[in-house]
Amino acid sequence: APPRRLRTIARDLVASISRFNRRWSRFLAELDLEPLNRLIDQYNRYYLLEKECSLGSTRLAARHFIPRAQVTVEALAAEYPTLPVPDLIR
Repeated sequence: APPRRLRTIARDLVASISRFNRRWSRFLAELDLEPLNRLIDQYNRYYLLEKECSLGSTRLAARHFIPRAQVTVEALAAEYPTLPVPDLIR
């Protein structure tokens, strides 16, 4: 493709990535994580109790149990960051 066409394609790509990044950041900021975090709290609170009832042993029930951390916007942004925007060569 001619250089002018390639520059146009590159500019469109940069604009598309930038648009995606803005939308992704806005999406994360608007997420309501309260219902999910409520479920995580319930899991952390009741999992061991239910497992203990099933196994009949507190020690066995607690073995290998790791409480789950609440989900935050910051954690999601770190796990799923925005896309890198390439610099265009003039």
